[in-house]
Amino acid sequence: MEDHELLREYADHQSDKAFTELVRRHIDLVYSTALRLVKESHLAKDVAQTVFIGLARKPRSIRNPYALAGWLYRTTRFTAASVLRAETRRRRWETAAMELNDDRSDSQNTWQLLAPRIDEALDTLDAADQDAVALRFFEKKSLREVGAALNVTEDTAQKRVARALEKLRLHFVRQGIAASSALISSALLAHAVHAAPAGLAASVASGSLAGAASSGAAAFTLKLIQVMAATKLKLAVAALIITAAISVSIAVHPKVEPPTLAPAEVVGAVAPKPPRNEIRPAATPRVQASNPNNAHARTSAYDRMSDFIAANHELSREQIEAFLEQNKRSAESLLAAFRVGQDKSYLREAATNFPNSPAVQFAVIANRVFPDDQRRWIDAFKASSPDNAYAWYFSAADYFKTKLVNLAVQDLSEGTRRQTYDSYAVQASQAVDEMYTMAGWPPLAAKAWAPSTAPLTYVTPLKSLANDILQLEQQYRSTGDAASANTMASMGMVLGDQLRAGAPIEQLVGIAMEKKTLAELDPSASYDFLSRPVSEMVAELDRQKKSIAEALRMRDEALPGLSETELANYYERVKLYGEMNALRWLQSKYAQP
Repeated sequence: MEDHELLREYADHQSDKAFTELVRRHIDLVYSTALRLVKESHLAKDVAQTVFIGLARKPRSIRNPYALAGWLYRTTRFTAASVLRAETRRRRWETAAMELNDDRSDSQNTWQLLAPRIDEALDTLDAADQDAVALRFFEKKSLREVGAALNVTEDTAQKRVARALEKLRLHFVRQGIAASSALISSALLAHAVHAAPAGLAASVASGSLAGAASSGAAAFTLKLIQVMAATKLKLAVAALIITAAISVSIAVHPKVEPPTLAPAEVVGAVAPKPPRNEIRPAATPRVQASNPNNAHARTSAYDRMSDFIAANHELSREQIEAFLEQNKRSAESLLAAFRVGQDKSYLREAATNFPNSPAVQFAVIANRVFPDDQRRWIDAFKASSPDNAYAWYFSAADYFKTKLVNLAVQDLSEGTRRQTYDSYAVQASQAVDEMYTMAGWPPLAAKAWAPSTAPLTYVTPLKSLANDILQLEQQYRSTGDAASANTMASMGMVLGDQLRAGAPIEQLVGIAMEKKTLAELDPSASYDFLSRPVSEMVAELDRQKKSIAEALRMRDEALPGLSETELANYYERVKLYGEMNALRWLQSKYAQP
């Protein structure tokens, strides 16, 4: 039978035999096409499976059944492209998670993530912020020198640099990369500028001097571009030289003041900062004026909200203080102020005024506000929150750090028995939401932005703890103490499993922890603390990673198309039930069949 006959037989009579024959005939074509595109055999198999599932579901949708091979080829290419996009997102998140479990320096790990995207991110900054970044991180000037170069005070220079770093952080968050402003800062300082090849300075200097001999700044610029092309310099260097040429042109020619233009019309433009303690009325999102020449104008509710957040996410000290005054500087409001302003003085104030608050204790420990008194704060947290596993894990990590291994193992064991894992994020997110709303933000923007201010500092001691567990397990195995090694492996699996109940980034960290633990076990052996063989556990963890990546991909595709009400529902669920539950809700409600 010909392909079209087999296809009709399957469509009319659901003949498994006919469909099996079609797969047998064309599996080589589909698999080989997929392998060329996705490069990896296991992904190619997934693509082939998806293609034939599509054929099985809709055999009558093929316009020309006589050319089934062409349809299979086109469908394979389309499916492979989708798989590659999902795989790229998954690896981006996994890499961000594994950054927390890598033995290399944080700045090196962060730079490997950021380097391919750093110039795109810098393009989102305005000229003033770019100048501050270039002076601080590319030329490695002090904040005082940055201020002098920009003709501003040192304090203003510090704020400008901090603002630029926060904008970069927000940009990377939207790209699926979790990196703090501090990590971005250290990565830029350590890795952004490298020594140029030997002899390049002399070549550039001679070319520049030759260009300078030409008449006029325009000729100077053209000569420099020719020199750059001849020496195959990178675009970044060319841009810097051209900028210098333009500066020369400005210096040579008289300054002409541009005509005063009417400001672009905006909707709900943000009002000036209010006086201290004044409550601003709620404002509507600021929408950038439409550019008729921009084919990618951002018009959806999600894009308008994202643009508003990017432009206005930094609250002033006065706005934060006004929120604190209205809330009588409560523990919750001080913790929110720290999350928004990243100023540890708010945590110190909270620690002084509310030393018995578990949420304050958690934040003080996670952010090492009083490093010399870390043990005292941990013991207080254990006393106030004995059912919270984090109290015992913080304690175990601290004991490992001070080489008190027996005490560390005891507290680690206590932590694995707890059923509560409270990082107090929900309460803090609600307070942050209220702070931004009070500052005049649209409710949707405040609701969406609040969860993203949550720090992941508390994951750092857990990362350290997981590495200590693994090292101790390896030590026990090397001495032949299999029972103790298995006990440590069991506790490492519990720690990873508990993290997998959190947000996607925490889940990926937990999966990485568990896979490292499983890698130390004999895949052919059975273990009492595992519910299934090692190979099946690893496969299940891989499936969970894939599921997380798929949920995030679907979210990225779905959110821009939602209405303002639908977006509000989603972010409300993130706040109340956690991001993973919100993602599942989004999948069930908006995923395509």
